[in-house]
Amino acid sequence: MLAKTNIRKGLDLQGGTRVILRPETEMNSTDIDSLIENMKQRLNVYGFSDIVVKSISDLSGKSFILVEIAGASDQEVKDLISKQGKFEAKIGNNTVFKGGEDIKRVCKTAECSYIERCSAVSNGYACRFSFSITISVDAAQRQAEYTKDLGVTVENGEPIPYSKHRPLLR
Repeated sequence: MLAKTNIRKGLDLQGGTRVILRPETEMNSTDIDSLIENMKQRLNVYGFSDIVVKSISDLSGKSFILVEIAGASDQEVKDLISKQGKFEAKIGNNTVFKGGEDIKRVCKTAECSYIERCSAVSNGYACRFSFSITISVDAAQRQAEYTKDLGVTVENGEPIPYSKHRPLLR
């Protein structure tokens, strides 16, 4: 459903769907903000002309998420929102770990996520972002198995065996 013109009519003029979602569990503001960002990215992939995703709350302070999509039917919005996102980490054709099964924790704070380095590129800067995750013992063993024969190229361009940089198993 790509826009035919540059005029953005919005929900009030074009029609569409408004949905209010209640999280299954209590979430703090950081988690809700992260969820909203993820939802915006997922929904904007489909090229809808006008999407609003924001946090709202009732008079008792309970948090909800408001989703408005202009030009979309109730069924289209239900199909888009109700599908669970799926994360898989693969090395070659081998699945190392999956979200919901093997990932135990994802770092969301400055204590364990950071920008490593930035370098100038033609139209701005490119930065390397790092964050930590905690995976199950089984997933860590699969990662070790699938990566044991890989080489790693370091900054100076000389390959070193991956076994010297194997992740810490906890």
